[in-house]
Amino acid sequence: CAQAGALVGRQQGEKPVGGLPLPFRLGLPGRLVVRVGVPGVNFNEVVGPVKAMHGVNCAPYARKTGPNQPAIEKFFTEAKLPYCRLHDCCGAYGGMNFVDIPNIFRDFDADENDPESYDFAFTDALIKGLMEYGVEPYFRLGVTIENYAVIKQYNQDPPKDFAKWARICEHIIRHYNYGWANGFEYNIQYWEIWNEPDLDYQKPIIRTWGGTREQFYDLYEITAKHLKTCFPHLKIGGPALAGVKENGWAERFLAQLTAPLDFFSWHIYSNDLYLNKKMKTNPDVAKETLPACRAVLAKITDWTHDTLHERLMEL
Repeated sequence: CAQAGALVGRQQGEKPVGGLPLPFRLGLPGRLVVRVGVPGVNFNEVVGPVKAMHGVNCAPYARKTGPNQPAIEKFFTEAKLPYCRLHDCCGAYGGMNFVDIPNIFRDFDADENDPESYDFAFTDALIKGLMEYGVEPYFRLGVTIENYAVIKQYNQDPPKDFAKWARICEHIIRHYNYGWANGFEYNIQYWEIWNEPDLDYQKPIIRTWGGTREQFYDLYEITAKHLKTCFPHLKIGGPALAGVKENGWAERFLAQLTAPLDFFSWHIYSNDLYLNKKMKTNPDVAKETLPACRAVLAKITDWTHDTLHERLMEL
């Protein structure tokens, strides 16, 4: 999974350009020009830097607790990853201790203003490691996907109190950016509200959002307004949709929105080896939809190749 910006590649039958291995090379020094619809690279024309597209999701970092840690550190450092989205982190779907709101704030009835109500230990270690590697966290506020919800669902129901949930998110930001509760001053910029609320919409087994569409709209509105009031300079957005064309979620979400939206995020999973079709059509749909709301950043915050993903799951 990665954050997508621009691809440098070639079509079938075309010779490599400038020694670039296929389908593209990461970390190439200098500046490149990318022509939409025209494969290849013109090294004689400089128009600006290629957008970083090799951020990652679900960092394999466990604070030097295993024999693979030196290799992980080497790969993360050499790849010069720009961002790491904190979702499904460290172990099977969240590892029970990392990042998720229920993992950090374990008793929803506790006092959200009391530092003792929070357990930051594992998430502190994760983010500290990323910072050591020079990777900026991209913090997903919410819960991990529950792929075993067919057995039992744990954290996908809407929070009991949306305003309190927003204040919990506020204190998490204060911990990592302002030193609250023996915290840090990392100045993390991107804070994404929830993950794939549209996945499994109107299906009997829900893995990401167990409430109604309207309830999610309310959660986003309340949380985004509160966080932007507290932190006007930070980028608050979401909702990390599973797609931009499915069930009318994107259009309806944006049409009713009155809260701040600094970035609009969605995901792409495809069986197309180079993801060409969805990488082109999904941003086109987003561009058609977003002007109806306002000018915002459009971000693909999770993408992968379905067939490869399924094969890895089998292994």
